[in-house]
Amino acid sequence: MIIPVRDVEEELMQHPGVKDVALISCADGAREHVCVVVVPGTEPPTLEDVHDHLRDRGMTELYFPDRLELVNELPRDPQGKLRKYQLRAMFEAKPTSSS
Repeated sequence: MIIPVRDVEEELMQHPGVKDVALISCADGAREHVCVVVVPGTEPPTLEDVHDHLRDRGMTELYFPDRLELVNELPRDPQGKLRKYQLRAMFEAKPTSSS
């Protein structure tokens, strides 16, 4: 499924608890998750808050993230471009070693 990432991010930027946001995919074993990474504003949102906000804005539930991560800041290059690959590396589940 293709998710309109920019549209979801723009809608989430309208949430009062969101100062900055990035929507990424994260692998968890064989399954891909849609993860929203948020720099919280005054009151950090919960995943339920994020879902409620997107629902209130008319977004289909197919675009709702499965996971929420809170960070102090999003990684950006010197020109301000978001480095989503660094976020993916931070939040993808590491494979467990089996003995």
